[in-house]
Parts: sequence; C-alpha cells; structure tokens
Amino acid sequence: MAITKVPAKTKEDFRRVIRKEIKHQLENSLTDLKAVLGEKKFENRVKKAAKALSAGIRLKSKLKSEEKNVKNVSEKKVKIAAVEAAQ
Repeated sequence: MAITKVPAKTKEDFRRVIRKEIKHQLENSLTDLKAVLGEKKFENRVKKAAKALSAGIRLKSKLKSEEKNVKNVSEKKVKIAAVEAAQ
C-alpha cells in the first residue's frame, strides 16, 4: 500500500483515506472475482473488507506527538527552574 500524507487532522478523515486506498488495492487485485460475483455484490464485499481491514489502524497524528514533545520540554524546563531556585 502506498504511504500517503494525512490530508486532515481528524481520525474519520484519515480512516476514510485509508479505506479508499484499501478498496482500490482490492479492486485491482481481485478483477476476476468481479466478473464472477457481479458489480454490485463485488462492490459491497470490497467495501466491507476495506472497512474491516481499516478498523485496526490507529491515527498517530504528528501534531499530537509534537504537542506532547513541546509540553514535556516545557514541563522539564519548569521543573529544572524550580529546582535551581530552591537551591
């Protein structure tokens, strides 16, 4: 699967993008099954499979991790300043 940039900050948008990529990959790899099942059944099954496969994917936002790093650094600076002031 191709690695894509997260276009939005919400989990729903991220999962929607991942679901579309999975659906596209399944459609390309299972073209013979499409002829056997028919258009509508094939689309429904691919959609359900993509939803099931994308359910386990978690969003690890770069923004959230950056905010945590900034918060941790600022907390450490405050603690160091408090220790130095106490001495």
